Amino acid sequence: MIRNIAIIAAFSSLAACGGQTSKVFSYQPQVWEGDESAVSVTRPGMASSYDTEKLANAHCANYGKVAKLTKLASPLMIPPMRDTYACE
Repeated sequence: MIRNIAIIAAFSSLAACGGQTSKVFSYQPQVWEGDESAVSVTRPGMASSYDTEKLANAHCANYGKVAKLTKLASPLMIPPMRDTYACE
């Protein structure tokens, strides 16, 4: 019974990802979503905020801005863990 609930929860999480399933299972940080004012970067496995900051800065540079960390990744984020930056 508990195993079935865990399986259902896992598939529900994947369904919530929509077309971003490959980003959930990547071993490298990737831009999850972003625009000219903010960006979220996935933080898988052994990645750190240093790793996500590089991608966030590259994203914000497209708009002539720099990234400023506004929210650290949390293991409670489902799916995936991600750092959030403001483009300033």
